[in-house]
Amino acid sequence: MEKIKVSKKYEAVQVTINTSHRKENNFTKGLTTLGIQGGEIRELITTRIYWTKGGTCTACVWLHSMTHDSASGKSPANSGGYCKESSAVAEALINLGFEFNERISGGVGIRTIEEALNAIGQYISGAEAVKTITQHG
Repeated sequence: MEKIKVSKKYEAVQVTINTSHRKENNFTKGLTTLGIQGGEIRELITTRIYWTKGGTCTACVWLHSMTHDSASGKSPANSGGYCKESSAVAEALINLGFEFNERISGGVGIRTIEEALNAIGQYISGAEAVKTITQHG
């Protein structure tokens, strides 16, 4: 796979978090995308992943830019054989209007999602260096 590149397919006019996707008691993982700009570290993107007891994975993504765009995505519990976390995050990123030169949807794995988040961080900020780190709930 070549390096993931990102562009905006459309401008998200009023993208919001689907409140049914935020299940604070079921928070399991966070991905924070950081960038270095002018010698300072800035948080560029916050991604939170939630799992319900029924096995549904949902994700919410916040872009820390001048517009503070946010979106959510969901991966249903009734399907198997793929990474539901990456599927839910990919849906949220696509809901924000991003498109990629490589496939990020369909449960391709969290490493691919980290690369996509790094590409978005670079795209929205022009940061000198971008890195996504994981924290567990």
